[in-house]
Amino acid sequence: MLLGVAWLLAATPAHAADGKPALVLPTSVEVAPGAYAVPRASGDERASKLAAELDETVREGVEDLGLTPLPPPPATTPVTDDALVATPPTSWVFAPHLGFAGDGVRVRVVAVAPGSRVELAREERFTNATLGTLDVRTVVMLRDLFDAVARADREMRPPSVQHAPLAESGAAPPSSGRSVLALNAAVLGGYVGFSIQKASGSADARLVYPLVALGTGLGLGASFLVADEWDITTGDAWYLAAGLWWPAASGFLLADSYRAKLDDRYLYGLAGAGAGLALGAAAIAVRPITEGGAVLAHSAGAFGALLGAMTDAAVQGDTSGSLERGVGWGTGAGVLVGGAVATQLDVSPSRALLIDLSASLGALGGAALASPLLLVNESNPDRTRLWLGSAALGTIAGGVIGWYATTGASKSGDRAPSSATLVPYAAPAPTGKGMSLGVTGAF
Repeated sequence: MLLGVAWLLAATPAHAADGKPALVLPTSVEVAPGAYAVPRASGDERASKLAAELDETVREGVEDLGLTPLPPPPATTPVTDDALVATPPTSWVFAPHLGFAGDGVRVRVVAVAPGSRVELAREERFTNATLGTLDVRTVVMLRDLFDAVARADREMRPPSVQHAPLAESGAAPPSSGRSVLALNAAVLGGYVGFSIQKASGSADARLVYPLVALGTGLGLGASFLVADEWDITTGDAWYLAAGLWWPAASGFLLADSYRAKLDDRYLYGLAGAGAGLALGAAAIAVRPITEGGAVLAHSAGAFGALLGAMTDAAVQGDTSGSLERGVGWGTGAGVLVGGAVATQLDVSPSRALLIDLSASLGALGGAALASPLLLVNESNPDRTRLWLGSAALGTIAGGVIGWYATTGASKSGDRAPSSATLVPYAAPAPTGKGMSLGVTGAF
């Protein structure tokens, strides 16, 4: 036990010496604007006490950064900021300064990296109420200065230096959307097997299960191969899902509305899924899709179906007829437009859902406002068309309002400041009668 303690004590200085050296200059006190002196020359007991506390805090903070403090120089005349960078130092240099303004205390820490002639400075102001946090805030200031130099060094390093180890060069991409892609590919494979059985004209139901199982397995295996070859994010996977199922629904509904053979309708749905998958794959090959973009593509397919149904009903002048054709065309057009827009915008999933909510409320509001048109004993096509038009207009208006209302909910969370400055004014009229009112400002 005693030997272990002795070895630990002997190893501690050697470990500390492994860090880069750092020169911590004694704290200087501002005695006049821009003029600094040693604490005892200021004649202020409070300044001497705070300077000693700051010296100890800075030295401990430097050790926490992994640096080795050098013996401090004799506190005779403070080193000016210009003298710090007159010659590039061979070690880190930290120069703390104290200033007083009434009851407030100002702490300024200047840092110079080894071989650099650039000064980095951080300043904090403390009141009597916050003076107890001086130690903590000083350590934070040191960390910020040290990290700023490390960050600048990484940004200025040539890209050729930053290469991955050879052992990781052949590693598979992360593909965070692997599970989503696998699920959709497996269902698509099963649908392909089912469509083939239907298109064959065979009435033997025993062929359904083997073909569905075979298609599911092939789809699952294909998804694993794709995820191992390319980096498929969650947004990419859900975007491909939108390119699969909404066009598939569009193809099936259009084939049904045009009275295609029952067994061939599944093939039309499969053709729509194939076309949508090809377009989606081409889109993510050019630009990765965010999760918000995937939500936008799905929402466009859903609202396209709604607006298509409204348009079909408005053409018929009645809501009781079949709306499959309108839903089919609306779904296909909606997901096509939404998928194209998703490649150009970077929206968050929450913002996309808020826009959906706003569009839904707009549809309900438009339908509610026009509901008096339906308060008649007999159905009237013109009144039905006006009611449907009001609901469709409310949907579009709600989506637009939701878009602009959530403009500030971007990833950065910062709203751009307005460039217009308006100030109302009131003054006596030049004629001396009445008042002159107006608005002045810059636009």
